[in-house]
Amino acid sequence: MLNHNMRKTFLLLLLTVTVNTTASFAQSFAQVLDPAVDVIWLGLDFSMLRIVIDQNDWSHKDPHEMFNAWNEVVLKEKEKYNVAKALHREEVKFAIDVTMDHNAQVPVDSLFTMNGNYEYKTSILSDIVSSYDFKGNHGIGLMFIAESFNRPGNYGSFWVTFVNLDSKRIIYTQRMGAKPYGFGLRNLWIRPVYDILNKIKSPEYKRWRKAFKVPKKK
Repeated sequence: MLNHNMRKTFLLLLLTVTVNTTASFAQSFAQVLDPAVDVIWLGLDFSMLRIVIDQNDWSHKDPHEMFNAWNEVVLKEKEKYNVAKALHREEVKFAIDVTMDHNAQVPVDSLFTMNGNYEYKTSILSDIVSSYDFKGNHGIGLMFIAESFNRPGNYGSFWVTFVNLDSKRIIYTQRMGAKPYGFGLRNLWIRPVYDILNKIKSPEYKRWRKAFKVPKKK
């Protein structure tokens, strides 16, 4: 019988979207975990976001403006929302115009839901990624694909998704989340992004190396 850690690793492997062989995936993910390899921060995607019973807070807000505001926070406050440090790199490139342009086309008529257990299937992630225009960017991209902002449940969830920009295929994806915190919608729901980045920096990055047997470069 699998112990807790083995089950966790096994489930993460199931969430990993691969397009070739296991060896090919391992090589791709090794690049993600190699600080010498460039990663492009693509931003926050809201293609399939659902907001659980939160209409009152949104009564005077334009969802598309909020999508842009959340993306701009990470860009303008790079030291706080430090994608580079989370990935154990000196720096990462930014191309948030990729997700901002895509988010502008997101319909918002089904944004709100009563379903507090909303969680979408991983196959949807591939559909989202394949629909993107990556605007000539090449290599490895990272986006956080928003899943749900659950105010009653006090939780915001995203799929941390590494993408091969040339093939439009997912290298690796993992569901992560955190509690919202702060005054106003912008601050309230950007907080989970901050906490997720810190979780990636430690302990997730180390666990990824161990789970996928990627040695730390000297």
